[in-house]
Amino acid sequence: MSVYLKKQKRSSSMENNRPWHPWTARLAVGIIILLLTFIGLILTNIKAASAWRFWQITTVIIALLALGLSFYLKHLQKTPSPVLFWHELLHWLGLIGSVYITSMYVRIGIISPFIGTLGVLTLLAQAIFLAGIYIESTFLFIGIALGLFAISVAWMETHIFLLAIPILIIAIVAIAYFARRKQE
Repeated sequence: MSVYLKKQKRSSSMENNRPWHPWTARLAVGIIILLLTFIGLILTNIKAASAWRFWQITTVIIALLALGLSFYLKHLQKTPSPVLFWHELLHWLGLIGSVYITSMYVRIGIISPFIGTLGVLTLLAQAIFLAGIYIESTFLFIGIALGLFAISVAWMETHIFLLAIPILIIAIVAIAYFARRKQE
């Protein structure tokens, strides 16, 4: 009886320690990256100067997430390669170096924190897209999404009046409608 209980206990503990399915890991990392960048965009929109530190930290977090995912997937496939790991590490260190250079431009005052944020978002989009080409194909879609984020933020900054004018007209019509209705 005790042998049976030991086998059952061992099998149930093995079930609890099962690794994530590769798609679950990809999805989790992808969602985290997209959420971090979306939060960064909201913070940038609220106060670009304060959000600048968030973007610097987020870049490192995204690089670590990508490296972790790649290492995890290679570990599951039983194909860890030190050479490939060093290539990936240099890829992400290159991104962090580019963000550092952009940080110097912001600190010196050559560019504003908002423009720096757009630059970092573009660098992130490119680095993640390139990682999708030669590291993990899931990153292709994340890189494209981040590129679209960067384009939409830039477009909104330059064309805000295209949204503001219709909103203003709708608000005026709604106020006039409700004010007139209140009088009746």
